[in-house]
Amino acid sequence: KAASDTMHNWNDSNLCSTVVVEKSMQDLVNLMHDLSAYSDQFLNMVCVKLQEYKDTCTIAYRSIVQSEDKLIISASWAKDEDISRLLTSLPNWTNMAQPKQMRPKREDEEDFTRAANAKESEVLTGNLGDKLIPQNEILRDVSDLKALANLHESLEWLSARLKGFFSSLPTAQSFSPGQEVHVNMDIPPVSEQIMETLNDLAKLFQEMADRCLLVLHLEVRVHCFHYLIPLAKQGNYAIVANAESMDYDPLVVRLNKDISAIEEAMSGSLQQHKFQYIFEGLGHLISCILINGAQYFKRISESGIKKMCRNIFVLQQNLTNITMSREADLDFARQYYEMLYNNPDELLNLVVDQGVKYTELEYINALSLLHRSQTGVGDQTTQNMRLQRLKEIICEQAAIKQATKDKKITTV
Repeated sequence: KAASDTMHNWNDSNLCSTVVVEKSMQDLVNLMHDLSAYSDQFLNMVCVKLQEYKDTCTIAYRSIVQSEDKLIISASWAKDEDISRLLTSLPNWTNMAQPKQMRPKREDEEDFTRAANAKESEVLTGNLGDKLIPQNEILRDVSDLKALANLHESLEWLSARLKGFFSSLPTAQSFSPGQEVHVNMDIPPVSEQIMETLNDLAKLFQEMADRCLLVLHLEVRVHCFHYLIPLAKQGNYAIVANAESMDYDPLVVRLNKDISAIEEAMSGSLQQHKFQYIFEGLGHLISCILINGAQYFKRISESGIKKMCRNIFVLQQNLTNITMSREADLDFARQYYEMLYNNPDELLNLVVDQGVKYTELEYINALSLLHRSQTGVGDQTTQNMRLQRLKEIICEQAAIKQATKDKKITTV
């Protein structure tokens, strides 16, 4: 409790303290102009102050993302070099640096975005495996997320101010002949070492800001895993229809509540394009988790399928209200569960008629779930033959698709 109170006080004063740091930096710079002979000492003081502030911010960050000496999942993922490198290479991250109207238009925008979302979903799902996430490994208190958002915006602002300030400082190079002079010449040139320290600090503040934003992006996704993996692993979907059984799954209700609370906190703390970064692509991940969950259901009845479709619908509705987009990825998950209304042989015919929409593994999981759930599906040999036939159909469909593609190329 004490730690959380300290955190909240820090959160309130965080923006103020950043402004104070920037102001004292400005005061020292003004003194440099008045007492230019001492400019190096003043700059050293600036370095010390900034270093102290960096340490303060690091402690503040840790107090949010660490629980009993262990990083919460989103923070350890953000720290993981492979994950953070992947996330910062994806278009949704790089797009943040460019306003929407400035970006080059792509004809295949939708497919391009979906491919990027798929890459992210795949990495996160692969990283987590099928582990259940305990409560102490997520941030349940929205004010912690708010604190991270404030920390992000403050550090990014400070980093930009620092860069602006350094660019006006004279260095030995500024005095070399033939240089265009945009710098302040009433101060003696600043030593290379000090410039390096200042630049490193500005870079560090930006890196810390980025880390906070990545944690926020990942945290919302970890919440989805936290609620939706147990839904399939521990939920009972082999249900007989009655009013109670057709309610939304309590886990889905809680996830929706969580997402809405996070949305409210973020919309007041983050700039619009960063807010979008946190929520866009979330539908794709939820869809992946739900489709992936088919392998964990012991059995599923028609009423269970109906309940799953209702769950998906209510998640989609909530997300659409936040992102103002159709969230078509969730249609994809709903259609997957609707396939389960068929019997195993009908499912095979469906793949022939409709073509391949899902991965081979997703079809295998669906067929295996039907084998577990329905009566009259034949003995193990019959089931294995069906699985074999499913794989053949998928290969045939791929060949047809390729042939059509080749034909198109030759006729163009």
